[in-house]
Amino acid sequence: MSDDGGEDAEAFDIDQGEEGGGDDVYTETTHEDLGDRLQGACCGICIGLLLFFGSFPLLFWNEGRAVDRYDALNEAETQTSSIDATSPLDPANEGKLLHFSVDVTNGGDALVDPIFGIKSVNGSLVLRRDAEMYQWIETSSSSSKKDLGGGKTTTTTYTYQKEWRNRLVSSQNYKKLTNHRNPS
Repeated sequence: MSDDGGEDAEAFDIDQGEEGGGDDVYTETTHEDLGDRLQGACCGICIGLLLFFGSFPLLFWNEGRAVDRYDALNEAETQTSSIDATSPLDPANEGKLLHFSVDVTNGGDALVDPIFGIKSVNGSLVLRRDAEMYQWIETSSSSSKKDLGGGKTTTTTYTYQKEWRNRLVSSQNYKKLTNHRNPS
């Protein structure tokens, strides 16, 4: 326990792999005394009450918007005209709400990826390229136990392993950044 009665932290670093690969484990233990826990509970109750009573005006406002949207959609439904998409433009439809459907084609040409030269099947509308990056992923698990005198000890284990991901995972907030930086 620290001299000021606050939170203490101990950290254990357990490497279970080679640098740049494998799994790494980092464990952190924190202690919270009874006073800290009571202060957190009181703050939580106050914030909860504010959110509860503040939700009623927001609910009233949102329900009013939902009724307005429902009325606007019903009015639009009664004013919608269906037309044939292949017919010529009719000046009488200017400013009206119109509905039509049409078949979509790309003209029969095959789509080509300019970098890899891959061609799509004729008649395709979209050619999509998916790229993935091998990067560090942080996962954490915590366990807590109550101490004598009302305190609480929490042990958090952070595990780092490399995975293929199609989006960049930011490593800036990783608990152990050393050897776990992802490209940015």
